[in-house]
Amino acid sequence: MNWALVLLLGWTGAAIVAACIVILLVRHRFNRYHRVDRSVATPAPLTAAVDPRAAGRLHRRLARAAHTADDIAAEHRPVTRKERRRSRDEPEVVRLSTEITAHAVELDRRIALVAGLAPGERNAELRRLSAAVREVERAVADLARVSASTRAPSMRPDDRTGLADTRARIGHLADAQGELDRVDAGNGLVPPDVQGRPLPPPPPLAAEADRAGRLPPVPHRPATAAPLPRPPRQARVDR
Repeated sequence: MNWALVLLLGWTGAAIVAACIVILLVRHRFNRYHRVDRSVATPAPLTAAVDPRAAGRLHRRLARAAHTADDIAAEHRPVTRKERRRSRDEPEVVRLSTEITAHAVELDRRIALVAGLAPGERNAELRRLSAAVREVERAVADLARVSASTRAPSMRPDDRTGLADTRARIGHLADAQGELDRVDAGNGLVPPDVQGRPLPPPPPLAAEADRAGRLPPVPHRPATAAPLPRPPRQARVDR
């Protein structure tokens, strides 16, 4: 009876610990989604994540814009220790992203304060804050274009996909391979099949083969002579 009680208490404690871990993980993921800056607590209530009113919509727009700016900065930050030693100063894109995120955090605080005002004053303030949120979104869009232009390679005006040079090199390689195939064909070599494997040459026929291509029978080896019987051994006589 005591062992059954101990097992029950152990399973109950393990279930409680597992439930707490799951709740903490869900809370951590929700905070990263709900906060404007993932490392700064937001004054917006939890209902702002699904609130259809103007304050909730502005909070969600700010969070999406700030998260995009943070993702852009992460692409330009040095990752390895060697890169961090080489670049002593942060890239300009990272500094601009930090400024945009800080401005978005300040706007989020103002939106949370305005949401508690009377409807008359709240609507006018939210309209002004909505224009500020649009400016943040435009700044993030411009930063994304600058980031893409700095990371992407330069392309020619007639190259829309960035593969014109690659396709030209493939064409030159195909021409060279075709020339090699013609030289091999002139020398009597067999070209490879579709998968690139060389075709096996036909088996040569023997000189004594008939017209149908059948080979002559293999001659049998002569039978060896049977070994001669050994003479019987004489019995040993004891003296």
